Amino acid sequence: MRIGCSCKIDKAITLKNLGINEIELPAGWIAELSESEFAEFKTTLRNSGVNSSVCNMMMSRFIPNLFTGEPRADFNGYFENLFERLNEIGAKTVVFGSGAFRTAPPDMGGDEIFTVVSGFLRTMAGAAEKHSVVIAVEPLCKKETNIINTAAEAMRFIKAVGGDNIRLLVDLYHYYQENGDIADITGYGSYIRHVHIANPVTRICPKAGDGYDYGKFFIALKKAGYDGIISIEAGIDDFEKDISETKEFINSYIL
Repeated sequence: MRIGCSCKIDKAITLKNLGINEIELPAGWIAELSESEFAEFKTTLRNSGVNSSVCNMMMSRFIPNLFTGEPRADFNGYFENLFERLNEIGAKTVVFGSGAFRTAPPDMGGDEIFTVVSGFLRTMAGAAEKHSVVIAVEPLCKKETNIINTAAEAMRFIKAVGGDNIRLLVDLYHYYQENGDIADITGYGSYIRHVHIANPVTRICPKAGDGYDYGKFFIALKKAGYDGIISIEAGIDDFEKDISETKEFINSYIL
């Protein structure tokens, strides 16, 4: 396993100096850049010396809600632009969190929700496959959205879509908030594509002595055979200090 950090591009060089070689950037923001801005961004990323193997926040803020947005978004056009750009920067994974985008009307039935979401995921996975990008479906707690709140629910959609380029993201904060059993992670095995970590109670950077036993989380990931990136996705007060301490803390479990 190796460490990454979810942050803005202006922190890339700082990450490199701290010995972290993976930056997790917002995909929706990348999609919104003009051609000249995108070219400048690519240069900045390349010069920083860090990789952006994974991007998060897949849906642009300008894309309307999946269920109620009018007019309905041109998903095909959006995805073609997004996945082409992700491929250009070497991003092999994009996270589908986007809680507001996927929040369903409270009166919509479960069967209809399943049909709409699975159809959307199928379209998204097909577009991503053309550019060698894998979708990581992120369960979010009920405070952020009302569907796909658990890994089990995410797996139902993932298996319905099928294929090799739609997989699962495990986020410790959301897992804990929905009272998930950490031991269950071992059962997801090769479906786990990416991992987010934060203190599951406070959502700040995890550190030694912060009140949570992280050992069981790392044991479950290792038993599941996970050997990818663990991205710090947490509240940060002092970037250099917090990320440096969190890096050392995570390394105590994965090295």
